[in-house]
Amino acid sequence: MPDENIDKVEEIFSSYELGNINLTTSPLLPFEVINGLKSAVLSKRIEESLALALVKQFFEMKINQEELRFEDVLSLSLDKNCSVYDASYLWLTKKHNIPLLTLDRKMNELT
Repeated sequence: MPDENIDKVEEIFSSYELGNINLTTSPLLPFEVINGLKSAVLSKRIEESLALALVKQFFEMKINQEELRFEDVLSLSLDKNCSVYDASYLWLTKKHNIPLLTLDRKMNELT
């Protein structure tokens, strides 16, 4: 969000824009991004026009969305006692041996 200034996030997106890193995600990410923007509009943190521009910018990023093995995601969800949604991201980190990029403290503790 524009009202958040987190240096680590800026650093990661700068590395991505320079082509130094690739980003891979669950197919859930677009829904989460758009829902977060909707919430920001409803709470009057941003205007609808900015939300629409940010949706467009998000999809221009072309983040790799990878198919999931849902049986494994379910098992991981049960093992970690977390939502299936969260487990989908954890599963990708385990599959590719890559770091999880999240600001969610609980999610970081699960990795």
